[in-house]
Amino acid sequence: MPEEQVDEDATDEEICEAVQRMHRNKQNREINNGDDNHGDSAGEPKPTRKEALQAISVLSKYLADVDGEFARKLELSLSSFGRETQLERTKQLVSTSITDYFTRN
Repeated sequence: MPEEQVDEDATDEEICEAVQRMHRNKQNREINNGDDNHGDSAGEPKPTRKEALQAISVLSKYLADVDGEFARKLELSLSSFGRETQLERTKQLVSTSITDYFTRN
């Protein structure tokens, strides 16, 4: 899914709505088994997990000084997205044993 463009002078509420739309789209992709080819640019690379978590960190720092209900909602959405992203990564890990790294001759 391409990154949604948000004007530099966008209001906090517009930013919140954009993040919530992104979160809903992610959930819809999961429901559709990863089928997110709905007119998106095929050649555009998606951000890495690390880049997404860094963006969450930046937005969270910004929101720390913003008052308002929409800012709190956005903080909750970002926090939830961050946890889900980390959980997704954890589920992809494969259990190993120390003996997996040695061969018997």
